[in-house]
Amino acid sequence: MKAVPFGAIAKVFNGNSISVAEKDKHYRGVSGTPYIGTAEVGFDTAIDYHSGVAIPDEMVGSFRIAKAGTPLVCAEGGSAGRKIGITDRSVCFGNKLFAIEVGTDWDGRFIFYFCQSEAFQQQFRALMTGMIGGVSIKKFKEIQIPVFPLPEQQRIVRILDQAFEAIATVMANTERNLLNAKELFDLHLQNFLQKCSTNGGVKPLLDLCDKDRGITYGVIKLGDHIESGIHCLRTSNVRKLHIELDGIKRISPDISDDYSRTVLKGGELLVNVRGTLGGVAVVPDYAKGWNVSREVAVAPIDRQAVDPTYVILKPVESDSRRVLLWRWA
Repeated sequence: MKAVPFGAIAKVFNGNSISVAEKDKHYRGVSGTPYIGTAEVGFDTAIDYHSGVAIPDEMVGSFRIAKAGTPLVCAEGGSAGRKIGITDRSVCFGNKLFAIEVGTDWDGRFIFYFCQSEAFQQQFRALMTGMIGGVSIKKFKEIQIPVFPLPEQQRIVRILDQAFEAIATVMANTERNLLNAKELFDLHLQNFLQKCSTNGGVKPLLDLCDKDRGITYGVIKLGDHIESGIHCLRTSNVRKLHIELDGIKRISPDISDDYSRTVLKGGELLVNVRGTLGGVAVVPDYAKGWNVSREVAVAPIDRQAVDPTYVILKPVESDSRRVLLWRWA
């Protein structure tokens, strides 16, 4: 079967970067063309057009536009190649998303489905570089796609649309069942741990930490985003039991050095203590050298005393310094 590179059949381009400060000053809570970043594209291919960030009509001429029916692919970070969507309206979009704008010989939804195929994924993974992972736009244009006549593309799209509609119904029912099962599991887990805690008493979380570091919070003023700077985790990155890699801000190394106590070494417990609460996670090894913001508390767990993954199973009290534990024999 004949195959051609994306660059030969489509206009491939990325969007415009907007700093958090710029969003807050000019683009948040205004009417205009929706602005889509990687955070607004879901792993389920859904696109959130109501994030609260938009480009006013008088400023939209300074931004790149993805028209309705344009596939978007995340190009960098933990969701690179995994977050894929297709627009149902014109949008402005971020610089970590690639838009694939096709002409009259190609169906945008065919491209959208192809990007979810293993044939695309294998090529994308082979081109990824860097610590977090990403694909340059030059390399992305080299990805090969099989050539089908437009009527055949449209027939394939109809079949896949019907199949995915049926799958979505099954998944919705399954998710309801899983939610019920998760709630039951959480209830039994907490009852079990509460029983162990009642038998063994409590310990301050501080007693389980590295004595040379203690519990502290991170950088107060992050400053401007620095593309080559130090990764800095905020409450939007610290989620329940995992680290969200999308939207990580990078700060000046000098600012990070001023907060050396919260430079991460891997294995620490992170807890959101201001703003968006409920986030609690263990720092993965790949985040060594990163830092955290003021809203995130760092508890450097002594792994000789306790497994940090166990600690996050217990509800942390409001001051983030005590956690129920049974006494070790």
